[in-house]
Amino acid sequence: ARTNNGQALGGAVILTENDILVRSGSAVFDNWKLVGWLDGEETRKANLLLCGAKQNIFIGQMENGIYTYRVDKLKTKITPVLQNGDLKFKVQVKTDGIIKHEEGGRLNLGQPQNIKKLEELFAQVIDKEVNEAIAKSQKELKVDYLKFGMRLMNKEPDYFHSLNWKETYPTVPILTEVQAKISRFGIAK
Repeated sequence: ARTNNGQALGGAVILTENDILVRSGSAVFDNWKLVGWLDGEETRKANLLLCGAKQNIFIGQMENGIYTYRVDKLKTKITPVLQNGDLKFKVQVKTDGIIKHEEGGRLNLGQPQNIKKLEELFAQVIDKEVNEAIAKSQKELKVDYLKFGMRLMNKEPDYFHSLNWKETYPTVPILTEVQAKISRFGIAK
């Protein structure tokens, strides 16, 4: 769309030696020109903000154990906040999933306080990935392919049009808040 200055994220494909097309990361566009690439992991992290991608797998470590959390439901809400002429964004991510695997862990998952510990662990793991996606877009590539500007334009169109968004975007504070819920577990040792 014209309102995004040609800033977008598009799927990238490669042609294998066997002439098979395989999706491999994403292409980043600015002003309708290719300006960079995201690998598969970076694309997965960006999709946490873009489309609420389901079936993400996260790995966390605590109390000498490695745990795997599979997200079945993911909801991302991005809200522009304009106060006294200062702009920031609030990113809220809520997940619901299952502890799928435990390796070497000593947590008794029958105790609610241990489930709470794992929920806090995975909230931190997911928050780190969300912030890595934001940093890649905002600080490294300086291209708003995560569509923060579109959300601002929809909520505060006059303010958005008063900005040079391409110059403003890399400096806007973006605050994240992640909640991870474990609704069940299917441990496999």
